[in-house]
Amino acid sequence: MEKNKKILIVCPRNVVQGPMAESLFNHMGCSLFGWQVKSVGLSVSKSTDGRLVSEILQKFAVPHFEKESKVLRSSDIKSSGRILCTDSQILQHLKSTYYGCEEKLGLLGDFYPSPGIQIPDPALFTDDPKGYEKCYWLVYKSVKGLVKKLKEIDEENKPKENINKKVTEGGGG
Repeated sequence: MEKNKKILIVCPRNVVQGPMAESLFNHMGCSLFGWQVKSVGLSVSKSTDGRLVSEILQKFAVPHFEKESKVLRSSDIKSSGRILCTDSQILQHLKSTYYGCEEKLGLLGDFYPSPGIQIPDPALFTDDPKGYEKCYWLVYKSVKGLVKKLKEIDEENKPKENINKKVTEGGGG
């Protein structure tokens, strides 16, 4: 797979926002076009928050494959073409920790209809499922905007059909 088609989602603990984004991305079919998303956290958690994430995704008929929480490694930074953070604190942390990756960095919320939103980890504020559902909608709208952009990129990079070939084959005139 091309390095520039690998997207890394970085969230605080790789339990809520990152796995939601990864599941939604795959559900929207971008892996069929050669794009790959992987989610990692600055740290990992053994919490039960994943249960709430599964329930929310199931509510909206999004397949979710339980996975072990993964922590960010320098090899993830090197192998990714684009790194999207769920909030600006993570973005700043990556800028100061991983020299030279600035051009790859951005916010997942930059693809939200109102670009630049922060997608907080609801587990840090509440155990109310409504907080997780709010997070789902922030992630969903951001991923939807990202998928739209990736399809535009694919369309721009698609080889253009040779107009001269159409004309000589009788299809153009």
